[in-house]
Amino acid sequence: MIEPVILDSYSLFDRKIEKGSDWRIIGHQQNYVPTDMDGVYFTYGEEPWCKKVDILGNKIPISGKEAESLPDVAPLGDYNIRKELLKDI
Repeated sequence: MIEPVILDSYSLFDRKIEKGSDWRIIGHQQNYVPTDMDGVYFTYGEEPWCKKVDILGNKIPISGKEAESLPDVAPLGDYNIRKELLKDI
């Protein structure tokens, strides 16, 4: 439904900080290994120290121009996730 994102698991599941959110863990899979994650990157830093990071935490230096095309390494909360889900409806 949406591109891979970083969830703010602390505020979504532990603290339930955002008003109106009701996130729950409904399952757990032992030894889960994500697939099709090649080419999924997030970015952080400022020029000239921009980096892209994959889902395993591997960091690669990149240009500021390339960083503009990647999502930030920033956890999303309830409002942001709902906004992403409703974007295509």
